[in-house]
Amino acid sequence: MQLLKKALPRGENLPKSFGDARKLIRDLGLHYEKIDACENDYVLF
Repeated sequence: MQLLKKALPRGENLPKSFGDARKLIRDLGLHYEKIDACENDYVLF
């Protein structure tokens, strides 16, 4: 998240960490599905 924040112009409103981003998504009533992938880009279900 910090690298992404550095790439954007000043004044952006991104959360400071991945955990803060997850909390924001949960508080908005949204959900996400985590999909694991290996180093060869195969998706694991």
